[in-house]
Amino acid sequence: MSKLNYNRRTFLSKEELQKSQEFLSELGFCKTLLMGITKSWGIVSSAGGSSSTELRVTADSNPGTIKIAPGYIVTKNKQLITVPEIRYLEVPNNGIPYYVFLAYDIVHWEDGYVSVDVNGNLNGLNTDFLNVLRGQGSQAPISIKFEKEDGSDPLNNGIYEVVDVVNGTSAIINSYNSLVAEQNLKMVVLGTLPIGTNFSDEQKEGLYSYDRYNASKLLTESVNSGPPAYVQDIEFLLAKVVNNNGVITVSDQDTLRKYWTI
Repeated sequence: MSKLNYNRRTFLSKEELQKSQEFLSELGFCKTLLMGITKSWGIVSSAGGSSSTELRVTADSNPGTIKIAPGYIVTKNKQLITVPEIRYLEVPNNGIPYYVFLAYDIVHWEDGYVSVDVNGNLNGLNTDFLNVLRGQGSQAPISIKFEKEDGSDPLNNGIYEVVDVVNGTSAIINSYNSLVAEQNLKMVVLGTLPIGTNFSDEQKEGLYSYDRYNASKLLTESVNSGPPAYVQDIEFLLAKVVNNNGVITVSDQDTLRKYWTI
């Protein structure tokens, strides 16, 4: 496996770090080996068929919603569609069939949802602030911004410096930019800059990139009561779902689901 010759007195910048990332992600021995011996693309599961629990679609506890179990899909493009547990996904209440549709995408936000108040108190749900944030006590505080999962603009649309990290679900950000109370936000980590410099447009996209699914396609309406068009082995259908007055019907899971095999 290719590697970078790290040394304590070696200064590393963007180009060297990108090369190191390339060695780890593109030239990794295990990835090359597994992709080379793959027979079919799909859900990663130790047990295929009806006994598989990964990415299983079921009706959720709230009427008219579904939940999707966590899991992974390996695509023909050698990408990994990563799906955390999805809860309370609303299905339109119109009696029309929709398909749970998974396509690869990259996101820059962290897991979980956050809310913020006017004083800069940041509270998280299913977050782990301790792994990605550092406050002013480190002498190199990190900056963040907020996004909304549906693509709309958040009310708090500035760049905020983290003042303190209390625990995995609680932190404090500066409130210089007239914060307003807001919930159900996604947090994007931007990183730390030297004093007197500003984030470039590229940096504002986010410091970290994560393999995920395309949220805009997650529920796709049927075409003539059948599956929508999709690219085989790159995009994947999991199930057909219908909402009739709050009652969810899930069908076609065992016929639609495809599994990764080697």
